[in-house]
Amino acid sequence: MISRVLSGFLLTGVCLGLATGVTAAPISGQGRSTGFGEALEERGFQRSALDEYRTNVESIDFDALRAQAEQGDAEAQYKLGEAFWRGFGVEIDYERAHHWLSKAAAQQHVDALVPLAVMYERGHHDIADSKRAAELYFEASQQGDDWALAQLARLYIAGKGIRQDVSYGLKLLHQLADLEHYAALVYLGDYAEEGLEGEAPDYQRAADYFERARAAGSEIASSRLADLIYAGRLGDLDMERVFALLDEELNRGSFNAALSLAQIYLDGVHVPKDVKKALEYYELAADWGSSYALLEIGVLYEEGALGEVNYKRAEDYYQLARERGDGDGAAYLGYLKRFLYSEDVDPSEVITLFEESVARGAHAGMVALGDCYRDGYGVEMDHLKANAFYQMAVEAGSSFALVRLGNAYDEGLGVEIDYPKALQLYQKAVDAGDGQANADLGFLYEQGYGTEKDQVKARELYEKGSEAGSAFGAYRLGLIFYYGDGAEQDYSQSLKQFHTAARRGNQSAAVYLGYHYHYGQGVAADPFEARYWYEQALTIGIESVKMNLAFLEEDGLGGPRNLSRAKQLYRESSASDPDAQFELARLEADEDPAGDHLRAFEQAAQKGSKAAQLRAIHHYMYGDERVQDLERAEKLLLELAADEYADAYVYLGILYDEMIVDRAGTPDEAVKWLSKAAHNGNIFAARRLALKYEQGDQVEASNEKFVYWRQILGLNGKPGAAFDAAYDLEYSRIDQDMKLQEQLYTIAANAGVLGAQLTLAKKYIFGSEYPGDYERGVALLREAVRLHGGTQAYRITTSLSGGVPLHKMLKQEDGYYRDWDRKVLTAINLLHGITVPKNAEIAEKLIRSEPDRWEFSPEARYTLATLIFAKENPSADEIEEALQELTITANSGYVSGQRKLAELYEQGQHVEQDYRKAALWYRIAGSKVPSVMVHVAGLILDGKVTATYGEDALGILSAAAEMRNAFAVNVLVTYWAEQAPNGYEHKRWLRRQKQMSMVSS
Repeated sequence: MISRVLSGFLLTGVCLGLATGVTAAPISGQGRSTGFGEALEERGFQRSALDEYRTNVESIDFDALRAQAEQGDAEAQYKLGEAFWRGFGVEIDYERAHHWLSKAAAQQHVDALVPLAVMYERGHHDIADSKRAAELYFEASQQGDDWALAQLARLYIAGKGIRQDVSYGLKLLHQLADLEHYAALVYLGDYAEEGLEGEAPDYQRAADYFERARAAGSEIASSRLADLIYAGRLGDLDMERVFALLDEELNRGSFNAALSLAQIYLDGVHVPKDVKKALEYYELAADWGSSYALLEIGVLYEEGALGEVNYKRAEDYYQLARERGDGDGAAYLGYLKRFLYSEDVDPSEVITLFEESVARGAHAGMVALGDCYRDGYGVEMDHLKANAFYQMAVEAGSSFALVRLGNAYDEGLGVEIDYPKALQLYQKAVDAGDGQANADLGFLYEQGYGTEKDQVKARELYEKGSEAGSAFGAYRLGLIFYYGDGAEQDYSQSLKQFHTAARRGNQSAAVYLGYHYHYGQGVAADPFEARYWYEQALTIGIESVKMNLAFLEEDGLGGPRNLSRAKQLYRESSASDPDAQFELARLEADEDPAGDHLRAFEQAAQKGSKAAQLRAIHHYMYGDERVQDLERAEKLLLELAADEYADAYVYLGILYDEMIVDRAGTPDEAVKWLSKAAHNGNIFAARRLALKYEQGDQVEASNEKFVYWRQILGLNGKPGAAFDAAYDLEYSRIDQDMKLQEQLYTIAANAGVLGAQLTLAKKYIFGSEYPGDYERGVALLREAVRLHGGTQAYRITTSLSGGVPLHKMLKQEDGYYRDWDRKVLTAINLLHGITVPKNAEIAEKLIRSEPDRWEFSPEARYTLATLIFAKENPSADEIEEALQELTITANSGYVSGQRKLAELYEQGQHVEQDYRKAALWYRIAGSKVPSVMVHVAGLILDGKVTATYGEDALGILSAAAEMRNAFAVNVLVTYWAEQAPNGYEHKRWLRRQKQMSMVSS
């Protein structure tokens, strides 16, 4: 009878492909699961498990064994074949293993039949031959080998190499299970977990089978059971139990446990990520016979997870897997050569590799070869052959091939378009566990192809597909949020989805990422990043971005101005895009203002350019008598307005306000169109409306409407109007909209309006109306000095001091609160040296001059704490005082006090280091100033605190980094440098860091 050790190894190797089966993720898009989707707590061996294994390898005298085998000794032939097959004391060599095992089997050595059967089933040495494998399993079972009988039962259930008969296969397994045969118990557990033939999964029953299999001596049941526990299938997680099971199995030499541990350290979810340790466990699994481990090592090198990307090392490992008879090894090699070595590879070489993979029964190769026929790569394009290979892969168990077939019926590739058939195939793929197929299914529901149109269901399916890793699903979600079709328009969400799609390889997302960064949609406008994505899109042949790239080239945004390239891009687009034709005409008009360019604009307008039509209308309105035609202008403007072309609104307003004034109702029409233009951000229209209502120009004068339109004018970006509107709001007795007031002051301050900068700075420092953000207030004062320099230094100083000389301030006691506020601001000026030389001593005297005022003056307490902490050698009493004042300000709700207290706890400065307290104060401050939450996110990523209340650390940091938060950018660069140094996210944030440093310098 076959040994228990060998049986355990064999079962591990062939059991339903769960452990060693690979589906060539780069080719088919399916995941390569080892049974553990997430990592567990850190736990490892004190010495390398690989070294320990190698130390304990059985010593074999191969010379003597070979001599006996050559003399016809069946037992020696069997042992020699097994050694070459398993790599016991020699390199794995399937050709020699097959040679000696075949000789032993020919002499009716029953133990040789089983490994020989496995070699035929797995395609070791030659192409897979399930029929021959079934014959050998049958022969061994007839000689009393129950393990071989369990394999035969499995083949009956799968219909591989033998007629499919599920009920008979299960009957055989149950008979063996009644005898507590471990292999049968494991298989029954697998089937209970999966839910055979439409039955619902029964996880408890599966666990019972696995427990029985462990008791019966199974070498792999422990990891099966650990998988169930970790997946939460059996109730609450018991991590100690999971680890005990993995340790138990690893110590028995199971590469399943080694693979699971490798995945734990590779994921780094609940343990520090350790790619080197993951590599060690993969090497151990490979040494124990797992070709899957070889493929995973190759992927690590291919993706640069071990440092630099190394395609040559990846190729070496894929080749090793191929030499072990793994069809996926050939498929991975083919993928590498087709997509990563494409310029240096003969397509026929790739085709040969995929054909070999197909011959070995790997459905990854079947799908890949089908793709070659679909794309006409290395072979003549032939959709019928492509579909035949997809069908072959479906029959081999590939759910992704169902998607490919669905695509064929969806797009009419080699078959008539048949949306119901495509829908059916996509649904089958989903039911078979291919979560990404939800995205393809969602597209049919979104478009109403083969089913009733259902936007809600489409979005749900896209979300499921994206969660499963679908680039297409993420891209379609991005479109939904970008256009607001099927969900509320949300640029921040669309940006997130497009990045996800691009990271997964979707090329079309590059266009929309360019739009987001170009036009500041849900993100701070970034012409550098916009250029990057437009150039990426151009590289892959998406020419629709040429116009937008030309705008950047023409204006010198995100790079040096290059008018000649802008013209070239416009010219290249002009044949298919009338707007490009207009831009060329516009440039010619700009270069020759005296020329007659109306005809060029009219020609572009006739081809569909609305911008050209508007430029022609401008001539009809303001041209000389030869071309002026107000009636035609009105007609064309109304057509544009009907198409919701917003730039036409202001022209209609002007037309009715200034040019067509003798018709009844035109004043109302003027207000109507100017209002639409102003609400669309047009500064001219908002200013015109404000003047009309202030002066009563063709409308009844209205101070209320004047104030409203001045607010809109300010919000549209007119700094002076923004400051005036904010001032009106501040001193209005009726409307005290603090958020609007702050927004308007901020617009004016950002544009350099000194009055707004000073007002806003004081408000942030005092924190009575806006969040108490001391640092932001000081930064605004510094920016005011930087922008306005010495010419306004006196005004800034006087604004802070109220014009009161310093010597009078030092003598003054029990003054009005206004006098106290001036003291505090002067102390801040002295402390930070904003407009006067630094003098911390006098600043402290001013702050301490009226301690009775501190009760309602958190900014004074905060300034005192800042003074003390800035001292070179503060006394213990001073430190205690500073901490006390800081704590009082934090408890009073002063944001800067809360943030500073958090920083002290984080750094362990003047207090005992306490990350939990640091996170607490950051969170409290973040409730008023959301940008502070980046510090909480940083602590979470460093593993110093845990996320609460649904906090998404990476999401918080990414959102802040997109708004050019330097702290968030630096944290992300550091984090991704450790996690994936050559990955998408690290490169993305490195670009942003570089751009910000360029702007700063």
